[in-house]
Amino acid sequence: MPLSLDFHTLRCAYSSGEATPAAIVREVISRVERRGDDAVWISRIPGKKLLDEAAALKMITMQGGVFGAITPSSALLAAFDAA
Repeated sequence: MPLSLDFHTLRCAYSSGEATPAAIVREVISRVERRGDDAVWISRIPGKKLLDEAAALKMITMQGGVFGAITPSSALLAAFDAA
C-alpha cells in the first residue's frame, strides 16, 4: 500500500525518518507519470524544480528548522496537492 500523502501521515513519516521531502517528491512524480496524459493537469512544475525545492527544505531542516514550523514553497505544496 503506498504512503498516504495527507499531512498527518507525512508529518509522522518525516518525524520518524521514514520519509524525506525528496522521497515524497519522487513518489508524487511517479504517481503523476503513471497516470499518463489524462488531461487532469492545467500545468505541471518540472520534476527537477520540485527536487531542488525538496533539497532546499532538507537544508533548512539540517540547519535546525523543524518541518512543522516551516512553510514549504508553492512548488512543493503543488506537488502534494497533485497526489
